[in-house]
Amino acid sequence: MSAAPTAQLNALVSVWSTLDVYHGGLAVTTTGLLRLVNSGNTTQFTGGTNVCDGNWHWIEWGFADNTGGTGYQQCWADGVVQWSGGTANLQAGPANYLTLVSGATQTWTIDDFFYYDGGVGQAPQWANQPLGPRQIDVGRPASDSLIQFAPDSGGVNFSRVNEVAADEDASYVQSATSGQADEYTLGALGFTPVTITSIQHVIRAKNPGAGSVSYKHRCHSGATTSDGSAIVTPSSYQNSRRILDQDPNTGAAWTGANLANAKIGQTVV
Repeated sequence: MSAAPTAQLNALVSVWSTLDVYHGGLAVTTTGLLRLVNSGNTTQFTGGTNVCDGNWHWIEWGFADNTGGTGYQQCWADGVVQWSGGTANLQAGPANYLTLVSGATQTWTIDDFFYYDGGVGQAPQWANQPLGPRQIDVGRPASDSLIQFAPDSGGVNFSRVNEVAADEDASYVQSATSGQADEYTLGALGFTPVTITSIQHVIRAKNPGAGSVSYKHRCHSGATTSDGSAIVTPSSYQNSRRILDQDPNTGAAWTGANLANAKIGQTVV
C-alpha cells in the first residue's frame, strides 16, 4: 500500500457466505496496521506491523467463523505474528467466498493472491501456517510426449499451445474423438523450489462445432495418469483450471524433480 488510509478502511478482503451474509474481513487502520473486523466492522484484533509504507509485504491470514472455531484467528506480516488463537465475535455459519475491496485514498496492489480451505483433508492446513513467502511461476509446454490431437498447422503440438498471451484461433490443437489425449512436458521454472504448495493447470478451449464435446485436464506423473472432472467445452474461448496440491503418483506434496518429469495435457471424454 502506498500510504495509510486517511479514513479507516473496513475491509481489504471481505468474507461472505453463499447467502450473501457478511462475516467480517481483513482491514487497515489509519496508522497502516492490519486489523480483523467482524460483520459489524468492529475491530477484533489489531496488528503491530505498518504495511502501508510503499513496500511489498507477505501477509498470511487465517480466518474461521464462530461455527468453525474461535481459536483459529491468526495473521502474520512478513513472518511476524499480528494476532493468533484469540476469540473473535464473528458471524456464525460457513464462510464460502471472498471479495477484494478497493480504497479511495491510496493505491494498494495485490500480487499472487491465493487461498486454501481448512476443511479439505490435505495440506496445507491451519497447522501449516505460516507457510512463509511463496513464489509463483509459469511452466508452459516445452515438448511433446503423447500426441493424438491434430495441430492447426505444422507437426509439433506443444508449439501450438505454449504462447504467453492466448492467440485464440491463430494456433491450437483439436480433437473430437473420445479417448484421445495430448500430454506435454513443461519448461523449467525460473528457480529451484524447496517446497511446492500447489500447482494449477490451466486450459483455454472452445468448441467451434454445433454438437457437444467434453474434455478433462490430465496430469501424468510417474506411473499414474490422473484426470480431472469432465468439462463441457464452451462455444467461445474460456479458461478452466485444475488445482493439484499433491503429486497424484505419490499422494504427497510435489517435489521439484517430480514436477519437472510430469506431463500435463488434456483428453477428450
